[in-house]
Amino acid sequence: SSFSIKHFSNTCIACDAQNLRNSPVPVWTTCQTRSSAMGICRSAHICECGKAEDTEEEIPVDNKESSFQGIVSARDSDVIPKQILAIKADKHDRPTKVNEDQVSPDFASDDDHVNLALDIAGESNEAVTLMQSTDDPMSILEARYDRLKALLRCCRLLEAGPELSFLDKELSAALGREQAWSAEVVNSVNAFERVFKDDVMLRKMRALEGRTAKILGATSAWLSRAHVKWRDQTFVFPKVDKDFRCRMRVRTADADEFTKDGGLTQLIVSAEVIHFPGSIIQYAAINHELDLSKKEWIAYCENYFGAVKDSSALHSAMMVSLTNIGWGLPKQQVVVVRDFVMCPKSPLHELCDRPGMLMVDHSCEEDCKEYEGWLLPSKEKNSVRMAANSSVYFHRSPDMPELTNINMVSKLSVPLPPAIVPVRLLMKFMSDFLAKYISTIKKAVIDDWDQTGYPQRIKDNPDFYGAIAEFC
Repeated sequence: SSFSIKHFSNTCIACDAQNLRNSPVPVWTTCQTRSSAMGICRSAHICECGKAEDTEEEIPVDNKESSFQGIVSARDSDVIPKQILAIKADKHDRPTKVNEDQVSPDFASDDDHVNLALDIAGESNEAVTLMQSTDDPMSILEARYDRLKALLRCCRLLEAGPELSFLDKELSAALGREQAWSAEVVNSVNAFERVFKDDVMLRKMRALEGRTAKILGATSAWLSRAHVKWRDQTFVFPKVDKDFRCRMRVRTADADEFTKDGGLTQLIVSAEVIHFPGSIIQYAAINHELDLSKKEWIAYCENYFGAVKDSSALHSAMMVSLTNIGWGLPKQQVVVVRDFVMCPKSPLHELCDRPGMLMVDHSCEEDCKEYEGWLLPSKEKNSVRMAANSSVYFHRSPDMPELTNINMVSKLSVPLPPAIVPVRLLMKFMSDFLAKYISTIKKAVIDDWDQTGYPQRIKDNPDFYGAIAEFC
């Protein structure tokens, strides 16, 4: 069955892409330009004089294998109400009715600044003052170094930060006290310094710590911005779980949020998933053991590659996918380096206030051949490289601990103009992508868990998955 969307609006279509009205290209008088990319449109007009006209459109999904059917109904205004999409399990089911809630036009926060909390778990640690211990500085350095490495093997970056800071200070103090120790002790301290500086795990930690702080700071700014207009949809999918819900919010990036060398279309995307069908360890395994993933699990995917590293690289993973959504658009390539951070406390209250795991995705640019030890592929011919730097925070559902709640915030950069990929089209693609992915994961992975290879991976990596069980 086809997936169709009906939308009624009292604003101009150009409102979906704020730069269209000031564009040097001719103003649209009909929807013919849009219909070539979006499907069938009826009675859709752009208002040249600023007056709004009612519009109605139907957008069929090109993927004939899709078994989902939904209806979107909303009215645009300065405060966009929530759009409700009810996804049917099959053609015999009726769409599930969801009550419409009033939605604020922004994610305004009471706090102007965000505490990145990269030292939240080290508050009780006290640096040992080497000035007071002239007998055996190596025992102090090695003990601190062992604690630091043990934390990193479990991706406990927030706790490892203070340990690294203390170790830096202790090593500096030791190097400044060489006259107080024997030549043997001095040689040991100097040898330790060389090992410390060349440690691959610590280099990875420093890079990830800076990147995590940067993306969390950006996430806070994106969500805390007032007086912005979000397009808002809530999805329900009873076939997955009777209580499953996903709320997705999308807006165009403001002028000061635009990345200079980014795509022509730049969006801020926020999603909250309630009752994902699987435990937090299962969800972590699916997102970490990327070499076990299959292209059939990803909507519109033509090619897929995944790889994962061990604790020496802080369990980093990489994913390369090539998708083709049709509609006459070029193919879409995504190259992502993925890292994980265990969080005994939430690093950002805008995402969640519960313990969980933070997943940080970094999209690599076309000209990047190597990134933090990963050799990256070249861009596929006849494709565009999509950039989607995101933070995903997943945690146990408080009312159903066997299920997982997920908070995701991403900046999506598309190298195509808004006229070709308006917000409504991208949101429709993301909703269909999410529906197919969740349905496939439930059927192919969660329901057949013992045969997937994930249980053995979990057993073979007690540092990573043991930390999830303990802290998340």
